[in-house]
Formats: sequence, structure tokens, C-alpha cells
Amino acid sequence: MHSHQPRPMRLACVASLLLLFGANDLRAQQTAADSVRSLDQRWGRAYAVHDTAFAQQLFAPNIVITNSAGAPKTRDQELSDVRPAPGLVMNYFRTEDVDVHVTPRDAAVVGTAAWEFVMNGRTQNLRRRYSATYTRGGPLGWQMVALHLFMAPATVATSTATPAPSGVAGRWEGVLGEGATRLRLVLELTKAADGLLLGTLESVDQGNTRFPIDRVRETGDSLELELRSVQGRYAGVISTDKTRLIGAWSQAGQSSPLTFTRAATTTAAAPAAAPPSPTRAPFGLLAEVSTPVPPTPFTTAGKTNLVFEVHVTNFMGGDLLVSRLDIVDGRTTLMSYEGADLTGILTQARQNVTDARSIPAGGRAVAFVWVSVDSGRTIPKSVRSRIWAGGQSLDGPEVVVSTAKPIVVGPPLRGADWVALNGPANASGHRRALIPLGGRPEISQRFAIDWVKYGPSGSRFSGDSMNNASYFAYGSDILSVGDGVVTSLTDGIPQNVPGITSRAVPITLETVGGNYVIVDMGSGHYAFYAHMQPGSLRVKVGDRVRRGQILGLVGNSGNSTEPHLHFHISSANAPLAAEGLPYLIDSWDLAGAAGERTPQRNQLPLANVRARFSGK
Repeated sequence: MHSHQPRPMRLACVASLLLLFGANDLRAQQTAADSVRSLDQRWGRAYAVHDTAFAQQLFAPNIVITNSAGAPKTRDQELSDVRPAPGLVMNYFRTEDVDVHVTPRDAAVVGTAAWEFVMNGRTQNLRRRYSATYTRGGPLGWQMVALHLFMAPATVATSTATPAPSGVAGRWEGVLGEGATRLRLVLELTKAADGLLLGTLESVDQGNTRFPIDRVRETGDSLELELRSVQGRYAGVISTDKTRLIGAWSQAGQSSPLTFTRAATTTAAAPAAAPPSPTRAPFGLLAEVSTPVPPTPFTTAGKTNLVFEVHVTNFMGGDLLVSRLDIVDGRTTLMSYEGADLTGILTQARQNVTDARSIPAGGRAVAFVWVSVDSGRTIPKSVRSRIWAGGQSLDGPEVVVSTAKPIVVGPPLRGADWVALNGPANASGHRRALIPLGGRPEISQRFAIDWVKYGPSGSRFSGDSMNNASYFAYGSDILSVGDGVVTSLTDGIPQNVPGITSRAVPITLETVGGNYVIVDMGSGHYAFYAHMQPGSLRVKVGDRVRRGQILGLVGNSGNSTEPHLHFHISSANAPLAAEGLPYLIDSWDLAGAAGERTPQRNQLPLANVRARFSGK
């Protein structure tokens, strides 16, 4: 999702986002990274010991593979490289310099593969850089969906008159895809005065739309870019002569090779200017720091969470560069954001923002905050947001934490293998869907989930991917999560053909949710069920419904790219003009990678968890 306003895009938005408006626990992320790293090491060993059984489990059915020459390979061709062959003796195959980066959706790996083999009496040693993308699912808990091998070109001698560029800062150009789907891209990377790498990605063939890069990670010769507005990521390697970035673009569970070349007009990147000496404003920092919606605490996965936004409006005469944001409870700092962590939670309404920390005079930045504390710890009664700029700090007013309890509901679906795509997490597109309607910006989707269903092969469909009926979620009963009254609905919107850009009707505020039902559950809680099949709705406005009653069937209508159920609870009888509220599902099972099930009671499913609900 993009914040604030729609923009045309073929840099695909993730398949099941509701709109085209553009934290996880650290221990869980580390555990996931360790799991991926272990699988990646086993992937290397599989070639050495010819472990085809493991490779078949690891490689997703639709894996995308390219060799070091850039030529595509099929899954079967790669499996044949794992199998033993006449005259072949593998001395070793190992991975080195491996860097793993995990997001709520997938994981990116960049490393070096080194192997030695004897073929018909001739010994050969090879080294290749590689990038791999893993997604959750499959018999091993993770599946490799993309694998790209490449060699960095040899160093090119440079003239003393034109110094060789150093680092990645500068302008880069590349082409993603081919034929009708070909996209020309321009990557701009700059280094801020404090040394932080920032950037934007411009899609020339999509009206020169520029997407902000939320995080740039440069580790040795590896580079990773994260673009949360389109839930995309680039992982690659910088060539030895610093003129090429060789890697892969990953988005919506798909991966494609992508090489950037440093623009011919780019010379050596000028060193970043030294940051100016802080000048103390005589009246302090002239800014407004506010939290429009106080957080309602909820406990899930052993943590109590406070989720809210901090709006910072600049009343200075010039730019306000926010260097840090602290969330404090009295004298205790609950959370501190700075550097890449700070840019990763900030957004601004204006276009083409390179550094979201820099707020122009009269401008506003919004920080998306997610504070998690151990569930046994006392919940703060109030919090303050403290910003730092130019060596000075400014505290916003005290925000009283809501004493309301999150509503407890039943499951909206039946059966197993439902995955909370784009589910509750601070980087989720739903979490960032700040939309100004009726004179105020609101986030109705703050805790929304796109429920998709996976099959035994680790895919969401079987057969023709362009047929809605091929998707495991399609036609599933949508259940009322509690007793209530139907207050709003829409029916008759035709379904889309599955696809990133395929829409059966123009997307407006009236059609964005497709065929939907809203149920008033009382006490200011409204349950929203979206993207149903046309003609499948079994209720009408004014009907009283009971928990577990069928409301309609899962479909693919409105701003949807495949069959799924978008579900959230908000504060008003409207799809978008409301504030999203936390909720807990009273009984469901958390499915593990090995098929084990852990009962959950009064828990909110977080991003990408696999859930099993009662019934079939």
C-alpha cells in the first residue's frame, strides 16, 4: 500500500493488499534467520552428497533460477545438478560470506558458493556469488523460490583523470523483465550528512513514479534494498569495479534477475558534507508532536503491544532534521528509533522524499510506532514521544494509554492452512495505510489480515493460476466472528481475473473493498469482511447475525489480485473512514513448520502465521 494517495504501478503491490495507497519480536526474527541460514548451508551440502530428496523439498515448485551467464534454468535442470553423474566426483560444495535478512514475508540470502569437483579425471574449482529468496511454507518450514548465480566482472582499469567510483552512492539504471512487462528503473542512492544511505527507485515506464527505499544495507560487497510501499526487495552484489549491481528483485513471492549499471554521467561520489554544527533555537524546537489515536494495549505471542502513530509538524522557518524518536514512560525509554530504524518508520505526504527524517517548513512526518513489552510487565499508564533535532529535544504531550480491552471474537473461517498475509506487524502495508477521509487521516486497517489458504505443495493454488477456482481459498465460507447487526454491504461487483493489475471495475472508494459486509458488534466495534464473490452474500442490511453464521463466500472482487478474505475490526460503519482496533481470536491453533500445532487462546494472529480454525 502507498500512504495517502493512489499511484499507477506495475512494480507490483503484494497480491492481497486491500488498497493501492501507498515488529516482529527480535528473537523470532533471529530464530527465523538461523533457520534460513541452516537450510542454506544444507542446500550447499546437498550438491556435495547428492541429497536430491532434500533439494526436492527445498525447491518450490515454481522456483525461478538463473545461472551465472544469466540464462534461466528449470527446477528439473537444477535437480539434475544435485544428482550423481557418471565420471563426476564432488570434493566439496560450500557456502561462504552468507548474509541473511528476514522480513515478516520472506528472507533474502546473499553469499558465495564455492565448489570443487573432478569430471572425467579433470579437477575444477569454481566460485560464484549468489542470491536466494526463501518464503515460509513447504515441508521444511521455508522454501527456496528464487536462486540466481552470477560472477562479478573483472576490475576495469580507470584513467587517473576520472577516478573510479567508490561505494554505492550515485545513479544506477536497470531493466526489469522483458517484452510487454519490461520496466526501466532508475536507482538513486545518496549518503546523508550523518552517513546514512538513503535512496529512491524510479519506474520510468510507470509515469516516472518514484518509490522510497525504506532501508539500504551495504555489507561488504552485498547490497540489500527494502521498499515497503510495494513490499519489494532487491538483493545483489557490487562488482569489483563498482560499476554494476548484480542481483535479483523479489516481490509477491516472485523473483527476477535485475542488474543495475552505474549511469555514464555519474562520477565518483562526492564525500558527504559534514553535518552542520547544531544551532540551538532560542525558543527550542518549534514543532507539534501529537498522537491522534491513543494506543489500546493487547497481548499476543507473550508480548503486550502498544501500536500508535506520532505526527510531527514543523513550525520552524527551515527544514527540521529529526535525528531520533524516543517513546518514554516517565524516566524509562520504552523504544528508541534512529538512523535506518527511524527512516523505516517515517512517511511524508509529499512526493519524492529521499530522507523522511527531514521535514520541510510547514510539513509533517508520521512515525508508525509499535512498542512491545514482556506480557508480565506493568502496562504503562501513559507515554510521551520525544524528538531530537540539532542537539535539542522536544517532548510531545502525555498520551494516556487506553484502558479498553480488545474485543474477543471467533474465527472468520474454518479449517487449516490459513496464513495471515499482510497481517499485524509494523512494516505491513495495512499498518501503513494512513488515508485522509472526511477531513482527518485514519488507519482502518491497522490490524487487518488478508487470509489466504495454502495447499499441501506450499502454493496457494493448483492448476491454472488465472482461474479463481484454482485457489484453495476460493469459495470458502466466511463466518461472522460474533453476534451483531449488519449495517452496510455491497454486492454485484464482478470478480477479477487473478493478477497484479487485473481489475474488473475501476477502483474507487465504493469498489475498493469489492463485495463486502460490515457487522456492528456493539461498543464501537465494526467487523469488515471484503472481496466476496458476487451473489454469495447471505445477509441484508438490518439482519441480526450470530457468531459462526455464514455471511458469504471468499472471492476476488474489488482491489484484490487473488481470492482471499480481507478482515479487520474498526471504530465506525465504514470500510476506510475509521480507526482500526485490536482484536483477539478466542480459539485457534498455530501451525509449526513440522506440522505441529500449538493451541492459542485469546491471541491476535500476527503477520504470516499459519492458523488452523475449528471445522472444515
